[in-house]
Amino acid sequence: MAEKVIRASARLIGRYTDILFARPSLIEGAARLVDFSGTLSTYNQSESPQEADYKALWADWCQVGAELGEEMNQYARTH
Repeated sequence: MAEKVIRASARLIGRYTDILFARPSLIEGAARLVDFSGTLSTYNQSESPQEADYKALWADWCQVGAELGEEMNQYARTH
């Protein structure tokens, strides 16, 4: 049972976990390999700390919903 949960979670990880981080292009990602000072690191900006918290909480609940939906579908297929 635990193995099924781990596999289901592994498929869904990343869908909502990086909502506050900007996704770099291929060239930006390659440039980050030699950016030892961290000047190329960027984050998605929010107007306020409350907005950032709202976005993170929303993403967390979206992840919970996605995992719950996946498990419900798997249960329906097996029963």
